[in-house]
Amino acid sequence: MAAPVIAWSGEFTSAAYPISGAYGVNIPTSALPTWSAGDVCLVWVATDGDNTAYSAGQPRWVLDDPYFSIGGSTWTEYSNGTASYGALFYRRCTGQENSPTVDYLLLQWNENEPGYVVIMQITGCDRDFPLVLGVVGGTTNAQPGVGYAGVAALKETRDVLYLAFAAWDHNDTYVSSPANYTAVQNGNSGSGSGDCGGAVAQRTLTGSAEEDPLYFTISGSEEWVTATVAVLGDCFPVVAENNSIGTVALTLGFGVTDGGAVKQIWSFVPRESCSVEKVSVFCGKVGTPTDDVQLTLRTTYNGAAVATSGAVDVQGSAWYTFTFPTPYAITAGTTYWVCAERTGTQSGTNYYSLGTSYSQKVPWTDWEFRGGSTYVEYALYVPLFQVRKVTVPRIGMAPKVAP
Repeated sequence: MAAPVIAWSGEFTSAAYPISGAYGVNIPTSALPTWSAGDVCLVWVATDGDNTAYSAGQPRWVLDDPYFSIGGSTWTEYSNGTASYGALFYRRCTGQENSPTVDYLLLQWNENEPGYVVIMQITGCDRDFPLVLGVVGGTTNAQPGVGYAGVAALKETRDVLYLAFAAWDHNDTYVSSPANYTAVQNGNSGSGSGDCGGAVAQRTLTGSAEEDPLYFTISGSEEWVTATVAVLGDCFPVVAENNSIGTVALTLGFGVTDGGAVKQIWSFVPRESCSVEKVSVFCGKVGTPTDDVQLTLRTTYNGAAVATSGAVDVQGSAWYTFTFPTPYAITAGTTYWVCAERTGTQSGTNYYSLGTSYSQKVPWTDWEFRGGSTYVEYALYVPLFQVRKVTVPRIGMAPKVAP
């Protein structure tokens, strides 16, 4: 297993990226990284005063049409009195967030106050449950600096990226991160007395004990807000995958009549011997099919199924996880096959499709099953998939109360 990784981070101020006629930041996509499906975009906002990021102020990737935006942000807002404000937002990315389709990332708050924003691109997160939030800490005129938000002990052992966040009033400057933490970003909205500052620091641990980052240190005594986040590694460790960073396209249709593919089949070679329980694929639909999709596991491309997943209702284009009711033991270095098929009848207009990457041609050969007993071989783009080991227990968390 491996902890999630901050693949990119950047800092932005309301002075450098203003919104015309409103308060907040307006960041062009050219100033941001290329987002891949499965990435987590994590945003920390610090502002002066007692702001709120009302519902319209959640981070929005705004498209060419200014009246349409890509939604899906989850947000938690922290505030401390009348002098300091902080807010935390995250989004599970789909790959839609990239230029040129998207013009900019917009974030608003409700008062005419300066702001400092840190944006991070985090990879390797749990696909189903990426974050555990610590209790916010806050006090007035803290010395020697700012701090206090803890995350209770995790109920399992896996790698975790812990992030400590701070927002403080006025133009005091960052001095140091909490003990054992490494600075990610720190800065100020400006140099005036009416400005604010913020910082983010990271630490990687195996999640087996309570984690409390304690104190940041700043240059003076100010009101502040903090938060701690545990960014979780995958709860179902991956043993084989193709999860390309290229642009996703739904190109491998199946469940099609008129000579189309009844099923799509692809091979994988596991990197360790274990029992597998789940396979995730990027899947979508064409038209309005009303049945479901299921996966089977095979030891030869045209052999009998050794494990069959439960049926999944595929709607919009996204990652879907298929679970085998009984885990199946696999051997490292051995070739296995996954077959995607629909549960209903075939159709020339209403069917399903697997996601692929424009940037990566398949290094081996996949098969399309055309019905009967004939398997026809085609060179295809590789599907996006992950094969995962048996489930480990889920997270349990008891809030920690700040003194």
